[in-house]
Amino acid sequence: MLFDAIRDHTTITQNILHKRAVVLTTARNWIGTPFHLQGRQKGIGCDCVGLILGVAQEMAIRSKKGGYINEYDKPDYSLMSDMSCLISELSEHLHVPYDGTAIVPGKIALLKFKDRWCHVGIITEALYNRHDGDFRILHTCLSIGRVTEHIAPRSWHKALVRTLSFYEEKL
Repeated sequence: MLFDAIRDHTTITQNILHKRAVVLTTARNWIGTPFHLQGRQKGIGCDCVGLILGVAQEMAIRSKKGGYINEYDKPDYSLMSDMSCLISELSEHLHVPYDGTAIVPGKIALLKFKDRWCHVGIITEALYNRHDGDFRILHTCLSIGRVTEHIAPRSWHKALVRTLSFYEEKL
């Protein structure tokens, strides 16, 4: 019985790791897509929310409400949207992991800068003992003008409000 439980736990863990790897592969296919506010098309244009919705659509990810995540899209926001609205909307459809703000590849990072400016991206790698940053992130970068992947500056760790997952990750 104990060996069955260990085998089941190992299988679940491998399944979660595989899903995270697929998220990263899918997201990296968006690199180079130009920035376009409220855009949702790979290679044509997207913003940070559009990247998350586009990856979810390509992977046929379902909302906790049952439909596909992109079916619940509300492109009526601005660059200065209220963070609580974004957290609420994303948390309603994506999975809030038990580990809150743990930096884990394949999870979605919700970031809050200054008073209200918010941003989302996909964590691609956790980095330890580095002077330049704690994690790598794939996101639509307004200043660069496209989807890119890079080391997040150290200040972004303080801006990290929560992580979310495309999938439920119960062990």
